[in-house]
Amino acid sequence: QTLNVILDEIITDIVAPDWCFDEGIINMNDLLPEDLNTNGTWEMLEGDTAATLTGNIFDPTTLELSFDFLPDDGGIDYRFRYTTTNEGCISITEITMNIHADCVVLPCGEKDVDISTAITPNGDAYNETFEIKGIELCGFEYNVKIFNRWGALVYESDDYQNDWNGTSSKASVGSAGKVPNGTYYYIITIKDSGLPPFTGPLYIGTK
Repeated sequence: QTLNVILDEIITDIVAPDWCFDEGIINMNDLLPEDLNTNGTWEMLEGDTAATLTGNIFDPTTLELSFDFLPDDGGIDYRFRYTTTNEGCISITEITMNIHADCVVLPCGEKDVDISTAITPNGDAYNETFEIKGIELCGFEYNVKIFNRWGALVYESDDYQNDWNGTSSKASVGSAGKVPNGTYYYIITIKDSGLPPFTGPLYIGTK
């Protein structure tokens, strides 16, 4: 006589509360039904793998803010599967959870702005361009004007992309369309930021 034994699968779907990535790790076992054993296995089915799942510990703190992961942008949807046995059946619990960055305040203040004081556009891939850093994730646009020591405008951009390397189409340039070595002055207006214009000197050299 042949007996065929089949283990039925019991599938349970759970929507977990949203979680800010900066609030710490999550013990996934805490999200399971209270009457379900914790001897099974966890796996991550969907979501950014920069957040790690080790056993039953999910660590979203390893995520980093980026243009694709910002406060108030909807976050990242994750889906997890927990597999175990329960009362002679295979028990599968799938948990969906949104990990967001809404608890983080972006550094978008005046003190967060870092502006180049010197550039050396000599082709060595170091310090090649004039850069405005520190508030990249805030989504602002920059109006940039560069003047020489006599007040002549040598460069202007209404949507600056951190890419100026001393080139100029103006009359006050040196050889090969490059401005001569020396001290220049910038005026930076950060649009719709509420911040005052930034001004200061900029040294341009080839060494």
